[in-house]
Amino acid sequence: MFVRRVAVTLTAVLVMLQAAAASSADTVSVYWDNVALDYIQRTNSEPTATARMLAIMHVAMYDAWTAYDAIAVPSRANGILKRPPEETTDANKIAAISFAAHKALVAMLPSMAASIDAALARLGYDLEDVDSADTSTPAGVGNVAARAVIDIRQYDGNSNRYLAAYKPDPNDDPYAPWRPVRKSEDSRVVQRDSADSLNQ
Repeated sequence: MFVRRVAVTLTAVLVMLQAAAASSADTVSVYWDNVALDYIQRTNSEPTATARMLAIMHVAMYDAWTAYDAIAVPSRANGILKRPPEETTDANKIAAISFAAHKALVAMLPSMAASIDAALARLGYDLEDVDSADTSTPAGVGNVAARAVIDIRQYDGNSNRYLAAYKPDPNDDPYAPWRPVRKSEDSRVVQRDSADSLNQ
């Protein structure tokens, strides 16, 4: 029920933002979707892990955006106050959404942090702001919103983090089975089984 409500709300938000000026927030949403889908495709993540990753990223992005809207309410209390009207610019919304997406993806795919950092830098943002918790800045708003979503998700019964284990192989068979491999109590690595391990 909660996921459906967030999906409907996020869709409504994106439709409204689509009508915004030239560099609209839905463009940045699509950008981060493509960043996430690139890593998901390269690692051939299982569907449930993929859906969870995308949902967490989008909820974090939505919650960051709510600080710049007079009416919108975040999915959970995150301590971020509404920003004053003069700060509700498209540039601030896009920055907050970008930092939220970045924080969520790095939390879920820590082995891909360098590539995700590069995706944020391509948008022109300073990587020194990725740990900012200053909610008077768009970077801080995005980081704090994402952290609140990530923190609450650790108790949802699906708290395993998935580390991307992308190992290119010239003889790679795209139809070979993948399996989750428990790395530690709180993380999982997804890797391709070799034919030998399946026959044992």
